[in-house]
Amino acid sequence: MLYLLLVVYAFLSALGLILFKLGANADNYFGIDNFFLRLNINLYMAIGVMVYVISFALYLFLVSRFNLAFLYPIGAGIIYTLILLATVFVFGEKLNAMAIMGGALIIAGIFFINMSGVN
Repeated sequence: MLYLLLVVYAFLSALGLILFKLGANADNYFGIDNFFLRLNINLYMAIGVMVYVISFALYLFLVSRFNLAFLYPIGAGIIYTLILLATVFVFGEKLNAMAIMGGALIIAGIFFINMSGVN
């Protein structure tokens, strides 16, 4: 069950970042603009913030259950891999051979950390 929560945390974190990027590319936004604060936000960004806050709360729970030497690299690796996939399938960006090899090495690193029994 905890491993499933780790995957959910990584998915929500990646989703929040993807929504931030979608919001940054959008033209429609509402804002606060006064002497002290200038903030432009749209629906994608607002939902991204909510999703990211949920992922952070989940991370706080997970950090109390897993060793940090396991949780952080596994979570970061999964998030990076999901973001890499989103750049291709959501944003239509092109990956070069180095990015693909880097992603493969991250996946291999996740496998080796899992096999080491650090958790």
